[in-house]
Amino acid sequence: MRSSRTKTVYVDRGPFRLMVALVSQASGTACIERLEQLPVEAGREKIQNFILEMGEGGKNARFIPSVASVYPLGRFFARYSVDTPVKLKEPGYLEEQVKAVGIDIASSSVSILNAADGLPFDPARNLSAQKELLFCGAPTAEIRAAQEDLLTHGIYPEHMQLGSLSCIGALMDYVRHSGNRKPILHIELGQASSSIFIVNADRLDLCRTIPHGLDSMLPVLAAELGVKDPESAARLLYSNTFDFTEMGPVLLGRLLREMRASTGFYEVQTGQSIGSVFVHLIPPSLDWTRQCIARSLGVELQVFDFAGWLGAKGVQKAAGLDLGAIGEGWMGVLGMLPELTGAKN
Repeated sequence: MRSSRTKTVYVDRGPFRLMVALVSQASGTACIERLEQLPVEAGREKIQNFILEMGEGGKNARFIPSVASVYPLGRFFARYSVDTPVKLKEPGYLEEQVKAVGIDIASSSVSILNAADGLPFDPARNLSAQKELLFCGAPTAEIRAAQEDLLTHGIYPEHMQLGSLSCIGALMDYVRHSGNRKPILHIELGQASSSIFIVNADRLDLCRTIPHGLDSMLPVLAAELGVKDPESAARLLYSNTFDFTEMGPVLLGRLLREMRASTGFYEVQTGQSIGSVFVHLIPPSLDWTRQCIARSLGVELQVFDFAGWLGAKGVQKAAGLDLGAIGEGWMGVLGMLPELTGAKN
């Protein structure tokens, strides 16, 4: 049975960490009561007990209602610009464009969004205001697997979304709130590939998948340290016992070249300079990659004033909860709160 409690648990289920926020509402005001995180490798039983305790479920509760964000391995994003809005009225036109960028419609759950406001494309709306589109989604089988994964850990997702999308929307809103109009480079580091987004206050300008991820560091690390195989290199990389900061630019060489190519092309095309970089979805042992990427690209690490931003959106915090002491990785779960708690948009 599900818990009957009214408090809502927000869960950001990344590849390495489970980031959880407990939020209560009274008189239309949302309040963050607790923030906790747990490594994914903690195991099913420990995570389930953690979720049930976090949600303050009764002794007979098996599931805690939640709002969840997930990151299916095969998630995809593609920007599309329409030259002639009238084409959007043609039957089958958008379906053909989705297929043209390599998305398998038959096996995927696909959404077509306005790249400026994040709303679903609607042919009944002003087509000229919907010329910049985002094709996004994930294989349907992976979405179902993500839902099953949440259920096995005691998480009942009343609402489940792509974590990448909630982060993009939150970043756009944060840029508007901060008054600093410079674009943010948003990077999601995966194992075999990584995603690059460039976000400004008005729209998502760029999204690109690059064929290099954390695993691209393993052969370089093995060669640098004289390690015989990638498995041993992986144990060293994730052990959190070595400081790889100085070696970082060499280890991240392939990733950095792709990032420079993307940001350089963007800056030449738009005349805008990247203001900061936000690196997401990395384990604690690889926190050094954030500063390494920022320095190598010549930009600042994005620092968030979570308290000021969420407060302006009508989201309060419990006494004793210091939002200034948490890291930028919390954007994944906190980025869901302004929209889904009913706070003013």
